Amino acid sequence: LVWGHSLGGAVGIYIAGELSVAKMPPHSMVLESTFSSVEHVVRDLVPTFWFKFLEFFENFELFGLKFGPFDLEGILWHKFPSIDRISRISNKTHILVLHGLKDEILSPDH
Repeated sequence: LVWGHSLGGAVGIYIAGELSVAKMPPHSMVLESTFSSVEHVVRDLVPTFWFKFLEFFENFELFGLKFGPFDLEGILWHKFPSIDRISRISNKTHILVLHGLKDEILSPDH
């Protein structure tokens, strides 16, 4: 059984995919409150979570630091592309996906 919660879900998808490719697929996998890609989460959450109080978020300067649209390549060293990797998991692996509809941090849309 592979069980992953939040970021651990992305790691679980990676591990289950690697095990499947090595002809040792896990029997079951549980993905709890995980996401399809860190890139999507950052795009949706970082501006609203950290800077929702700034109406001029897209382009402003503060103490000589310029803030503008996010350069995700610079921020993310690993994107955890679960949506792309899940296809590597054997069709023999049973997958249960759990996500609360009232999750205030990460909506099920991710």
